[in-house]
Amino acid sequence: MLKNKTSEILLDLNQNKADSDWVRIMSIPKTSSIPGKYFKEEFIIVLEGVLHLGNKNKQIILFFSEGDVINQQVSDLNITNKLELICDTDVKLAFVYREYFLNFATNKPSYLEWLLEMSLSNNLNLYNEIMKHDYSTEDRLMYSLRYLSKKLNISCEDGFCKLPPFINKVNLSKYSNLSRKYLDIMLDSLVQQNLIRIESKSIYVKV
Repeated sequence: MLKNKTSEILLDLNQNKADSDWVRIMSIPKTSSIPGKYFKEEFIIVLEGVLHLGNKNKQIILFFSEGDVINQQVSDLNITNKLELICDTDVKLAFVYREYFLNFATNKPSYLEWLLEMSLSNNLNLYNEIMKHDYSTEDRLMYSLRYLSKKLNISCEDGFCKLPPFINKVNLSKYSNLSRKYLDIMLDSLVQQNLIRIESKSIYVKV
């Protein structure tokens, strides 16, 4: 969810920019890709929708949703991994020129505190992605499913959360780093344990 502070800062930056390129609001259709060059001089605020960070091997590394800030950490990763952002839904993004923001925030320390807070949130999300690899395969898959349920702010009924359509078996295989065949075995096991349900190709996660 977009925090009030983020909305306030973006409005202030947009109203005071001296160059139209310093803050750009763009609507981008689903399945579009955003190449790594945009990570180097700008940071991105997700205003609406969901997108993910993927590498050259098509592995899904991290999901971003409304309110997230995609910043310098992604640029650093991109040096060696040739990363790009893929839109899982139609998205609305704000591209903010980093140098403009830092100069503007010199007289507004709370803006730098905001950027630090959002950077720490990114680091926590990256840590969560790394931490799951310490689990067994089945536990890692279940951890990923529950994490997505929380991350994507999915509404739940009767103790189960329905994952959105773009979290299908193909993307789940890329995100969990499992072959499709092995993923099906793991999903069947989770169904037997009543930890998930699969109905009409939709996945429901017990929380």
